[in-house]
Amino acid sequence: MRIASAETIGSVPILQIRRFLRETMHGSGWTLPYLQKRLSLTPQQARALLTQLHADGFVEPSPNHRDMWENTSNGNALASASAALALHRESAEKRLEEFLGRVQFVNSPECEFAYLVAKVVLIGSMLSKKARVSDIDVSVRLDRKYVGDAFAKALEDRKRLAQQTGRSFKSSIDMIFWPEREVWLHLKDRSRSISLIAWDEKWLETQPHKVIYERKP
Repeated sequence: MRIASAETIGSVPILQIRRFLRETMHGSGWTLPYLQKRLSLTPQQARALLTQLHADGFVEPSPNHRDMWENTSNGNALASASAALALHRESAEKRLEEFLGRVQFVNSPECEFAYLVAKVVLIGSMLSKKARVSDIDVSVRLDRKYVGDAFAKALEDRKRLAQQTGRSFKSSIDMIFWPEREVWLHLKDRSRSISLIAWDEKWLETQPHKVIYERKP
């Protein structure tokens, strides 16, 4: 997905909304007051924005927690959307190759992350034959690298290492999801051309896509 930096949703700049959805895409839900605080909105503005985001299909009520909201698959796609200029296909192919190199590293014995990349599918404009593409949309499925107590230990080791190296967390939720988020950050590698979309099997069933990587058992 590609967006224009001058766009707005409900009078709120889309880049601010994208940042909020990025912060919440791997969490367990968020509230209207949290949306208001993070985007520095008045209560009326926050309610109007939430209504619009819901109407546009970017967020939905949490099925597990009253008065909480979650990003939809489309919301996570917006969270990963690029505001960069269109790419020449040759450049896009090169950056996709570099991305797959990072996937290989995540799955290598040298990598100490708690998760593996199980599958990557390509969606969006890269599936076309156009000479210029808007961005590189990929959906990534992560799997646990370990099982049982070994996985729990790996999670704690990753969080402890992050703190020891100076990373601060805005909340306990951010810390809980850090071992997964660090994989996403590594895969994206600050590339404005790569849009990472969280795995959603049902959503993918409705989207044209191509499997470009699948980890062998």
